[in-house]
Amino acid sequence: MANVLKNKVKRVGAQISSLLGIYMSPQTESELIHGLVSRLVPYDLGIPLCRIGTSCDGGYLVPDDLDDIAYCFSPGVSDTAVFEQDLLNGRGIQSFLADYSVSSPPASLPDCDFVKKFVGAVNTEEVMTLDQWVSDKCTQSDSRDMILQMDIEGAEYETLMATSPETLSRFRIIVLELHKLNHLDNRLFFRCVDAALSKVLEQFDVAHIHANNAGGLTRMAGIDVPRVAEITLLRKDRTVRKSPVRQLPNTLDAPNVSSQQELILPNYWWVPHALSRAA
Repeated sequence: MANVLKNKVKRVGAQISSLLGIYMSPQTESELIHGLVSRLVPYDLGIPLCRIGTSCDGGYLVPDDLDDIAYCFSPGVSDTAVFEQDLLNGRGIQSFLADYSVSSPPASLPDCDFVKKFVGAVNTEEVMTLDQWVSDKCTQSDSRDMILQMDIEGAEYETLMATSPETLSRFRIIVLELHKLNHLDNRLFFRCVDAALSKVLEQFDVAHIHANNAGGLTRMAGIDVPRVAEITLLRKDRTVRKSPVRQLPNTLDAPNVSSQQELILPNYWWVPHALSRAA
């Protein structure tokens, strides 16, 4: 009788949630969230960082290991393209841009290679995979390294999950804007994020992480998590050494929104094993 009543309560609760547009999902265990954060801790990889792009939003810290890089793939197009301009003017690196939500590249890069498509997990009239895009632009015989700079409003996880390890290995440096991290306590979403980042971390070391101050912090699993974070990765074969970073934010970091105070990440985001010691 108790089980019958319990099941009836569950059905009624599900119906009410559906009517209100509220959907329940299993919660992510704290140790899984802590484990992911620990794997995103950046290290000094033996190569100085430099800032490419603007002094605020649109600028990123990358290892100063840009010699002989041929191309930058940059899905997600904004009004300006200072990052891509800096790569072209300062380093001679050509960029490929893609975004279905705009009709043309920024005015500052009128002659760049632009594709009016989103990057995602499938190939359709509006979407292409990163595998397809790279193979369209670069032959397999072209062994030169590339950069991936991706800011695609949450589609980064499905894109990375759909990308082959072979394509990922063609990038020397990856810069990712990680969105919706405030939903990591949703177990289904966490599994997507964890799968995507685990695939990248098999071949790359974390060189830097920076919290986007436009999003703020969310408290979950007993820790503070940024809603949006920028993360820079370096392919493992380029790493010179791995030692703890001395401070975060880096002296080259700057607030994404210049009118707001910088968002300071707690030390467990950049001190190795800080979370495990605290547990």
